[in-house]
Amino acid sequence: MDIFKQFEKALAMLNTIENNEKNLQEKQAEYDNKIQWVLHYIENNSINTKTSYRLMRELKKLRKERREVKNNLDILRSFHESEDKLKGCDNRSMLLGQLRKVKNRQEQWVYTNDCYSNEEIEKILN
Repeated sequence: MDIFKQFEKALAMLNTIENNEKNLQEKQAEYDNKIQWVLHYIENNSINTKTSYRLMRELKKLRKERREVKNNLDILRSFHESEDKLKGCDNRSMLLGQLRKVKNRQEQWVYTNDCYSNEEIEKILN
């Protein structure tokens, strides 16, 4: 067992994660800009049924992809808050448990409406 090679692998993985974080932040900004473009297009143009369907399909795709990026950034944020736990072997399992909690919370999260009443939603959808 070559300890040096194991350290090389571990540090390379941490570097990859850190580089991914920068890319994720850029990706989130890109999705935000695209979403804003769709919303501004809707605001400033007349839209027929076919176009509205295409815009909504695009908006849904962008929101799903943005959610995936935000979930990964949330896990990274939780990791950075507890990076010092990497120092002790016993703490590493706690760190992994904490990251697992964040992931489980994301998987169980359900959007709750706090801006429209049920009647308003019914009116919009019908």
